[in-house]
Amino acid sequence: MIARTSAFHFKGASIDIREVGQRLGADLVIEGSVRKAGEQLRITAQMIETESGHHVWSETFRRELKDVFAIQEEIAHSVPGLLRLHMPGVRGAVQSSAPNLDAYTAYLQARFLIHQQSPEALQAALGQLRKLVEVYPDYALAYSDMAAANGLLALFGDVSGREVYSQVKANAERGYALAPESGETCTVLGGLRAWFEYRWDEADGIYDRALRLQPSHARAHMFRAMALLCQGDFKAAETGLRRSTELDPLSASDCARMAYLHYVKGNYPSAAEHLRQSFELDRDYPEAGLYEGLLHFQQQNYDAVIQCLSPSVSPLNIGLLAAAHAKEGSLSRTGECIERLHQLAARQYVTPLAEGFAAIGMGDFDLAFQCLDEAVNHKTNFVNLLAVEPFFYPLRSDRRFAKLLKRMSLSH
Repeated sequence: MIARTSAFHFKGASIDIREVGQRLGADLVIEGSVRKAGEQLRITAQMIETESGHHVWSETFRRELKDVFAIQEEIAHSVPGLLRLHMPGVRGAVQSSAPNLDAYTAYLQARFLIHQQSPEALQAALGQLRKLVEVYPDYALAYSDMAAANGLLALFGDVSGREVYSQVKANAERGYALAPESGETCTVLGGLRAWFEYRWDEADGIYDRALRLQPSHARAHMFRAMALLCQGDFKAAETGLRRSTELDPLSASDCARMAYLHYVKGNYPSAAEHLRQSFELDRDYPEAGLYEGLLHFQQQNYDAVIQCLSPSVSPLNIGLLAAAHAKEGSLSRTGECIERLHQLAARQYVTPLAEGFAAIGMGDFDLAFQCLDEAVNHKTNFVNLLAVEPFFYPLRSDRRFAKLLKRMSLSH
């Protein structure tokens, strides 16, 4: 089953079903329409074979607005049976029910913001989700997504992971306790265990559970793949990312992470191609911007690093920009970037990893290790990629490098 994020690219668009199937890699598409008159709803759903355009199934559901979740359950129970006729082995996803339509709408709005992944959108999502659980204190997926949003903010050091860790832990564990049969809550709990607690084997077992419950859950495949990448298992990471991309082919984040995998493997042309695809889907996707800078840096194309990162206000991007200026011999520009970081730190959190990037570019490895040590303390989760990230290769022969890896339960 293709993930919602990819399917929503076609919302409201008039596109031939064959093109939809081709772009999504889907043999069957379920589409529908909703009409509302007062408190009455009429929902029409139909399943179509994308190659032939043949309608496999269609049905109309009429209910009062207050019964919208009853219709959702009817459709949800109808579809897996139909899929099993066409795709043996498919099983229905287990999801935590929303308390009501208003709660579900607010949850979907927050998920949309999380998908954008900018710091501003993630903070806005957190605000919405906090209000949601105040009204509905047993809404499992809302707790899990609060944990996920804070985790994404900590990934690139937009917030201190050390400061939000207690919130991430409480929310991830609360979501799982409320809905242990949800692939989503399992996935987020696995993310906590891996990225914040370095309990990699335990996390892998939780991801296994998520995928047994919900085999087509793209985010579970992606979370697990990135955790495996931290541990240097390129083959398994690539398998997981490929599956995530198959399930969510129009996801800018999945394209960016596939680009990152190829980048750490040294396949730069493939990395560049996946970045191009990510930017086509979302020109402003922030994660892809960092990966583009890192790719240019490893290719020693420092002018390209400067060109793509100069407009950025992200601390990590500024640190990488400083490193590129240093490599070009422009220490004055390097100093300007470091001063920008210090000015930012006076009014917002700035991860020590940003200055660590600059220090590596300048060849100041004592400062680099000091910054990396602080970044581990701050739980800037990008540091979890220390063992595989090529930007850190100049540090690998230093005994302090192995000590850092040991602190995160990673092998040299």
